[in-house]
Amino acid sequence: MTLSIVAILIFKDFLEHSEVVADIMLMLLERGLPLLGLVVVIPYIAGMVSGSPFASIGIAVPLFLPILPDTELGVYYLALVFVGSLAGYFASPLHMCTILTVEYFKASLATVIKELNLMGAILILLSLAALALFMAF
Repeated sequence: MTLSIVAILIFKDFLEHSEVVADIMLMLLERGLPLLGLVVVIPYIAGMVSGSPFASIGIAVPLFLPILPDTELGVYYLALVFVGSLAGYFASPLHMCTILTVEYFKASLATVIKELNLMGAILILLSLAALALFMAF
């Protein structure tokens, strides 16, 4: 696990120093994809695939730093990156707590993942509501 985190941090540094990441993210925005949707979906997928909150944040944050606004709104978007990563991590079938819980209680992994995804969706919706509240004031 330690080596994978070190490798992800090195990967993050490569992403930060290359111009390709910013170009790809700008291309996605030019194609009409909303920044808010990207800020939630990409970290969620990174959390699901990695099964590690550190890895998913290490992957997602460098993707969004070049395109986030330099205002207070950029900080809120960055918070959504963290929330999306956390929700994806909790719902990941690679999350060790999920695996141990399923084995111990002899539950269906598919059922547990569906319930965890529901909780992740609620977490993201509450975060979006908080963002809307902050933007209103």
